[in-house]
Amino acid sequence: MTTRAADDAVNADRTAVLTAGVRLSATLRLDALSVERVCAAAHLDPARFTALYPSPTAFRCELLGCLIDEVRDTVARITADMPSGIGRLKLALKTYLEAQATRPALRDLLVALRFEPAGIEVMRRGLFALRTMIEAELQTAQWPHPQASARLLTAAVIDIARAEQEAQTRRDDLRATLFDYLDSPRP
Repeated sequence: MTTRAADDAVNADRTAVLTAGVRLSATLRLDALSVERVCAAAHLDPARFTALYPSPTAFRCELLGCLIDEVRDTVARITADMPSGIGRLKLALKTYLEAQATRPALRDLLVALRFEPAGIEVMRRGLFALRTMIEAELQTAQWPHPQASARLLTAAVIDIARAEQEAQTRRDDLRATLFDYLDSPRP
């Protein structure tokens, strides 16, 4: 097999493993996403996994990146036909929080990888994208201090997601407070 063909085979197998991981993560918790289960869903021998990823943590980081991208893409799809502004921002934040509340593996990965350097980098990129989206919507709405406000709102969303994770349920009181803040008149 040529080097190019070998690289293509590795990429195809990595894609199959990640696709299986994303699909399984929609309903399973992280502890149920074993190498064997993911490889079986990808129709690969589990021994192949070590050729694709140096460790289960490396796979988990890549899976987290895929799940974060999936949430971002869902937000973009849902809000695509809406005018920019606070209404679209509220729907985007609700969608982001719902994804964390309803995707157990996503929640678990965010906790499991929070002290892993590669996991921190994946989360940092996801939060940068979230903050950038919030800032753009606030600028469109002519919100005072959109950059600083975007940082505060990003922190609030992170805190709400963590509180919901700890409570193992939605925190409607925290969500309502966030959305009331966005609905309040600005000077």
